[in-house]
Amino acid sequence: MKKLFILLVLLCTTSGVFAQDPQLFDTTWYVTSIDLDGTNYTTPPINDPIKVGGIVRFLQNPDFFSTYFCDDLLCIAVYDPNENKFDIEDNPMVLNGLCNSAELSLFGSQYNSLFYDDIGMNKSPFTYNLSTNGSEILLSITNSEGNTAYYSNQPLSTPDFQSQSIQLYPNPVLDNLNIASEVPIRSIHVYDIQGREVYATQFQPGNPTINTEALKAGVYFLKAENDTGQQFTAKFVKR
Repeated sequence: MKKLFILLVLLCTTSGVFAQDPQLFDTTWYVTSIDLDGTNYTTPPINDPIKVGGIVRFLQNPDFFSTYFCDDLLCIAVYDPNENKFDIEDNPMVLNGLCNSAELSLFGSQYNSLFYDDIGMNKSPFTYNLSTNGSEILLSITNSEGNTAYYSNQPLSTPDFQSQSIQLYPNPVLDNLNIASEVPIRSIHVYDIQGREVYATQFQPGNPTINTEALKAGVYFLKAENDTGQQFTAKFVKR
């Protein structure tokens, strides 16, 4: 299968010599969740993280930092060998990837925003920390705003679940957007293309309608939670 879902790649050449734990470089790291503006988001199910993304690697000689989720970003970085932190350059080269679901696209936007804002300015410095939980090795990377990505040396297991979906109509939408689901919806969250929440509301269980007139024209992600606690994500276009 062609590499269609190469998601956020940061390839960062460095200057200086590392003195950190070898585990940092000998391990392939899998993103498990992110803390963004006080909210924790868990990585969506990924059948093949090698193709879809959510992987971090630290490489030496030459020194690189690489990670990807939804888009490829190429950047130069400078590591501090004494304080477990690194800086990255502004305005990286961006190669747009292709996510295979709205849920992955939304998480990719949120994950991306830990490293850069929507105009390409970086969020350096980044600090990282290694810890263990039994045989599991854990890594966290925190940006200058205090937002953190969490990783494990063990790939996330993909749970067995029956695929359900929500339908949004009309799409594109000018004013009222209808949400249809097999299970009644109790809450709605809307995010812009950068992964920022722009709308949220609670409902009595049912198939709700939201008014989008206050939203600017563009692409949005709608995350709905049903009465059993399941979450579904869909993309819509505001005209």
